[in-house]
Amino acid sequence: MRGFKSILASAVLAGALAACGGSEKTEVEVGSEQSADPAPGRNINPAVEVAPNIDVQPAEEPVRDPTDILGQMTPILATGSEPFWTLEIGTDWIVFNRPGLPLIEVPMVDPEQTEKQAQLASGEVSITVVQEACNGDADGRTVRLTFEEVEYLGCVGAADGPGALTEPEMSAWVGSVETHVDAIDVCLEAAGRARLVRNVFPREEGVVGILLSDQFGQLQDCGVETETSTLLFINPLGAGGLDGFLDGNAAFLRTGQDITCKGRAGDQIGDNLGRVFPQGC
Repeated sequence: MRGFKSILASAVLAGALAACGGSEKTEVEVGSEQSADPAPGRNINPAVEVAPNIDVQPAEEPVRDPTDILGQMTPILATGSEPFWTLEIGTDWIVFNRPGLPLIEVPMVDPEQTEKQAQLASGEVSITVVQEACNGDADGRTVRLTFEEVEYLGCVGAADGPGALTEPEMSAWVGSVETHVDAIDVCLEAAGRARLVRNVFPREEGVVGILLSDQFGQLQDCGVETETSTLLFINPLGAGGLDGFLDGNAAFLRTGQDITCKGRAGDQIGDNLGRVFPQGC
């Protein structure tokens, strides 16, 4: 009996020692580098809260307010010749066009103005507008534009002056428009967008020529058969394209064409045919 108790006590003591040894071994394993490595395929990163999708819209481009230049609000159209060119001083952009050459567009800037003069410089374009007589119009404004060291002279913002067309000249315009209004409409439809009529003139027998221009000076030569109002051709005219063509001394704006002649009243033709602008549009 005594031997059995001794053996039992020894077994309990060995178990206790084994338990202590196991505990100590566990502490070493927890503190070792190997136990710090995550188990394969196990994600130990904390949960990350994902923000909801946000529909980000691109910022709208700023839109300028119209600018007052010597008493006239933008957009303002200026024109010159030798060679022919047009300039639009718009609300947001300045557009300089020479038919047949690349269109020049630069951002609109605030002008430096005195009582009689305004100056604008944007990119390679420099513009000076002076309130003085231009082409016989005492209330007009001259414009001097410099681009790539070349100076262009013209008129801007002039109102229609009395006597710009003589009575026979105006009668000729009225007669041409009324006679060939169907041909004009055919050419305007073929052009695809708003155009001014710069001239109506006879070509070969049975054909009338219509010279078209957009508000930036891009020209088109259109031919229509007079008896049937059949379109024969419509061709763009590049630089020097007016050589051999009779450019008109005014501009006709057909009713329904989306072009505004700023500051110009023009003369109405018929009840609903359109308006003739003696000094252009």
